[in-house]
Amino acid sequence: MIAEKTSVAYLTVKASAEGVSEVSKGRILVFVNKAEIERIELSSGSGAENPVLQLVLGILLTALGASAVVPICLGNGLMLRYGLGFIFFGLVGVWMIFEALQKRTYLLVSTRKDRRKLFFKGKVDAKQLAEFLDAAQENFGYQIVTNRSDVLVG
Repeated sequence: MIAEKTSVAYLTVKASAEGVSEVSKGRILVFVNKAEIERIELSSGSGAENPVLQLVLGILLTALGASAVVPICLGNGLMLRYGLGFIFFGLVGVWMIFEALQKRTYLLVSTRKDRRKLFFKGKVDAKQLAEFLDAAQENFGYQIVTNRSDVLVG
């Protein structure tokens, strides 16, 4: 856990007086302004923002990739060029399915307009996570609901 005067961070989630964000390699991926936040809840679940949509798209892309395997195996040379592209889409589909089904720990941040997941990417340590949540509450006044005991996913 990194503690600064202006913000606190743990793994890829950062809290400050301005808002909460998910950061990767020094770049802000998601930012939610503090004034817009209605509720923050520590939770766990799918590694996708919209898991149902991602799962459906992943299945469609995987089916598209699988549909190219049969003509290529039967020796259809004309299909080879398109088939390789289709196989690439199939691999992307498999990755999307994997990400949608993988369980992760995150902060579910609710605003009037939207709900965003800020993921703790990496091995989550219960003690360090608790210290981060306490620091975010004490230093910046965030009220984070942590009533679930099954949220810690490494």
